[in-house]
Amino acid sequence: MSAFDHFSRTGQWNDELARLLYESVRSVATSRNFPPPAGYRSWADEDAVYETAHEFLYGHRGERRITALLVSATSQPSFERLLDTYVQNFLRDQARRTDIGKLIRRINEVAETEASFEVAAANPRRWRLAGGPIDPSVAPASALSAALKGVEVVVPAWSSETRDAPAADRASFVGMIHAVLSAADGSVSAADIAHAVAERLDVRRVLPEEALDPMLEIGLEPPDPNAAPDAEVEDRDIAVQIFDLLDDNERILHANQGSTVRELGDLLGMSKSRAATMRTALHAKFARLLAAYDDARGALRHLDQLCSDWFRDWTNGPGPTSQEPTSTASRTEG
Repeated sequence: MSAFDHFSRTGQWNDELARLLYESVRSVATSRNFPPPAGYRSWADEDAVYETAHEFLYGHRGERRITALLVSATSQPSFERLLDTYVQNFLRDQARRTDIGKLIRRINEVAETEASFEVAAANPRRWRLAGGPIDPSVAPASALSAALKGVEVVVPAWSSETRDAPAADRASFVGMIHAVLSAADGSVSAADIAHAVAERLDVRRVLPEEALDPMLEIGLEPPDPNAAPDAEVEDRDIAVQIFDLLDDNERILHANQGSTVRELGDLLGMSKSRAATMRTALHAKFARLLAAYDDARGALRHLDQLCSDWFRDWTNGPGPTSQEPTSTASRTEG
């Protein structure tokens, strides 16, 4: 029995699956130049690989990643490709979180020593321009990011092999913090400032564009590193995989979930009793595919949109667009 067969039947990891995961972490991390976890100098340390793999399986959203693999993989090769993709997404998110954390610490360090910035509140700590408004800012994140577009940023030359290069020099950080607080018209946390600064410095784009090729190979849209948080990306991926498992009738049913069974029957060319049976079966299918989720609303929201878009194209185009189209005749009761 292959590792995939064992996984698809039991949903459990065995020694062979663990070996594949270790190999995936090591290969993706080194080929994409991801930083090793804190406390390790390189991925040559096996403990760095083991710790990362353990976090992938049992850490935050680990269960969701396992569900995604169960829903999506159809063979041993597809399982291995998907595993690499999800490991890559996981490492990307870990690197992003590390970069944001460094920015938060740097922003606090700079703000604490500049007279032009003041603490407006202590718990949680928020920053304001000296003498500026104390109340929390209500400016949207997009406005804070936009305020940094014209700010000059200088990245100092760096030659150390043991310490990370600074994202920008001190004067650049002062200018960026000042621009964000001016646009905020209120007090802002260091974390909010960091996310705006991150977009200006592009530190969240931790993967080169070509690093997303494996996702394109399996038909997934690469996540936007500047827009979608990790949970949103995973919700979208799950929705795409479930959408691909639906036949044309099921996509039509879900796209028209607000319709009566009589309307569904007319749309599908079948009796309302059969339409009702199919709708019940579809709900059971969704329940089975999403059983491991505490909250599947995000994935279902994306699935709603996918089916609605598909149905609009189907009604405006020559016919179904799935890989194995359902003919008009096959959608009509004999």
